[in-house]
Amino acid sequence: MSFFKFFPVVFILFIGGATAANDIGSVSEVGAGRVGAHVVRYVKTFNDSCLEVQVVSPDNNWKILSASNFCSFEGKSFDSDYADAGFDNISVKNDGVHLTLSTTPLRPTGEERRLCNIPVEGTTIKELKCSEASK
Repeated sequence: MSFFKFFPVVFILFIGGATAANDIGSVSEVGAGRVGAHVVRYVKTFNDSCLEVQVVSPDNNWKILSASNFCSFEGKSFDSDYADAGFDNISVKNDGVHLTLSTTPLRPTGEERRLCNIPVEGTTIKELKCSEASK
């Protein structure tokens, strides 16, 4: 197992308690990376379309400095306004979190996929920005 695949597992075991709202047993995917002086972590949980993004301080006992839940897109809730929604191909890069957002409208027009990013500046987590949809 490579270090980069092993690191997120170890990372969540050591600081999983810092995800205040999440039971570690419900976590389906976690990843982290440095953005400036801070560590940015994302957490996905089973049976939840939302993505939690956190800025944590490695110098302050992994204290969560800010957190945002992404549970909607363009004013529509993943739970009630889409037939299906989810995040894939998630990675933390030097400017924030990069990912693919997949949504399926309630009207059967097919899945739409968008390349997106969540910019992080210091401890500020910005809004989700996405490209035009492709099918």
